[in-house]
Amino acid sequence: RWGASFDGGDSLDLGTPFQSTFASAFSVSLWYKQDSATGARTLFGVRKGATDVVTAYINANTVNMWYEANNRKQQSSFPETSDTNWHHFCVTVQQNALNVDVKLYLDGVYRKLISGGGAIANYTNTANLFIGARNYADGTIDSYFSGLIDDVGIFSTALSDGGISIDVDAGGVIS
Repeated sequence: RWGASFDGGDSLDLGTPFQSTFASAFSVSLWYKQDSATGARTLFGVRKGATDVVTAYINANTVNMWYEANNRKQQSSFPETSDTNWHHFCVTVQQNALNVDVKLYLDGVYRKLISGGGAIANYTNTANLFIGARNYADGTIDSYFSGLIDDVGIFSTALSDGGISIDVDAGGVIS
């Protein structure tokens, strides 16, 4: 777990290809505090060509999560407060060869389920996962985040609701 400040033109390359990070069930949990509530701001992401693989970003006062599984792209979004306060975001993914379920949480509250056929693990991508921007397989980086991202956790399991509550409580009071 770690945290960093992003100025809208930098990012953190985790140095791990998408496939090795998300080869089965996983969760990504983090706190963010944006400098402003305008424009697309990526929390974490990796992209292959013209299609998103796994990307979480904020745009037009919504939190968006895109994933691709066996050439089927799914997107989900839910309203996000357009403020510059600290917020906790968590995505959990449970998958098997036939299906993938993606659950989205904001400030410890379950907000959305995305469910679709095929598993992310079957998708091939060698691009590294980035925090604070979206990384393309060709080396292009875009949709930079401006603000603070803290207490990032990447887990090799789909966290339970109780696990997410513990993670949120460990981060302190949201103000």
